[in-house]
Amino acid sequence: MTDQPPIMVLHGEGINCDQETALAVRTAGGTPIPMHINDLVAEPERLMRCAGLIIPGGFSFGDDLGAGRLLALRLKYGALGDMLRLFVQSKKPILGICNGFQVLTQLGLLPNANGVREVALAENKQGRFLNCWVRLEVPVQASCFWLQGMTSLYLPIRHKEGRVVFSDPSVHQRLVDNGQIVLRYQEAMNGSTDRIAGICDPTGCILGLMPHPEAFIFSETAPNGDTVQAEGLKLFQNMVQYCQQWTVG
Repeated sequence: MTDQPPIMVLHGEGINCDQETALAVRTAGGTPIPMHINDLVAEPERLMRCAGLIIPGGFSFGDDLGAGRLLALRLKYGALGDMLRLFVQSKKPILGICNGFQVLTQLGLLPNANGVREVALAENKQGRFLNCWVRLEVPVQASCFWLQGMTSLYLPIRHKEGRVVFSDPSVHQRLVDNGQIVLRYQEAMNGSTDRIAGICDPTGCILGLMPHPEAFIFSETAPNGDTVQAEGLKLFQNMVQYCQQWTVG
């Protein structure tokens, strides 16, 4: 068992929140492993040397062909795609923040890690980019370790395509029944179905959310002194604690 588990943080090709995310991992007690997507494609086995994977926010590949689509294609096929599937099967945690959430839905890793696209992140109902702080609630039936010990959060959102929509209403109901809806906006923000801000897969190991927890790991960054608790840090601490079960060579 390692006290400071290595957690891979992707960067490059338009990802622009990787340094803040790496700092969040380090502050939470983990060891961030920065990894350019090109280097990971060249050496996919690097993935399995890590105890967790984070796909940070940003505008990967300029959101060409759709938000997160091109990065998802780079991750999905070839040797890296095989390694990613093995990583998922091993139940090592994967976190997708904002654009990373979009990537996870494009990959079909959310909501069921079966490669089938049942969830998408559509354009906000306002038709424009939103940049503001929001209050979030954790449903009592939420079934993932990421939000253990948390009932609410206060985090910023920064997105234009963050409205959660489903291929069929039955998919939404299945997620409700399974406890896979793990974050909701306290107030309707962007037209997202059921005010959804974050979902996990059935194992609880894969989490995607639109708000940015890495942007609130120090109380000093709270807007207007609204709160003294850095509520984003707890999520990364939960991830680090979960990752400690692996000995990674």
